[in-house]
Amino acid sequence: MVEVASLIVAALAVAWAVVSHVHLRRARHRDARLLDDLQAVVIYLAAVDAEAGRAHARGFSPAVAGGEDPATGSAAGPLCAYAAQRIATQRLEIDQGAEMGRASRIVAEVEGDRVRVAGDVVVLIDGTLSL
Repeated sequence: MVEVASLIVAALAVAWAVVSHVHLRRARHRDARLLDDLQAVVIYLAAVDAEAGRAHARGFSPAVAGGEDPATGSAAGPLCAYAAQRIATQRLEIDQGAEMGRASRIVAEVEGDRVRVAGDVVVLIDGTLSL
C-alpha cells in the first residue's frame, strides 16, 4: 500500500509518498510525468526503516538537471514530521542521491514543535547576481 500526501513546502508543491524499498529502486525520473496530475513540482519518494531511524529517498523534478535531486532538504522535514506522527520516530537519517552518483545524507529531527534539517553541502556554482 502506498500512501500519498500533498504538502506545500517552501512555497513549492511537493507530492510525496512513503513506499517500499522495491518501489523506490524501480522509480525513474520519467515517472515525474505524474507532477502535472498532482499539481506539484517535485515527487519525493521515501522508504522508512523506523527501527533504525533511517530512510532512503528520491526526489524527481524536471526543474533539476537530470530530472532527480540528490538531496531534497525541503521534503526531509515534512517526512520526519510524518514519521514522528505516524510511527513515533523522532529522528531520521535520510540517504538520497546514490542512484545518480551523488550520494547525500540529510538528518532531520523533531525538536519540540519544530523539525530541524541538517546536512553537508557541495558548492556546484559560485557567482554574483546583479539585478
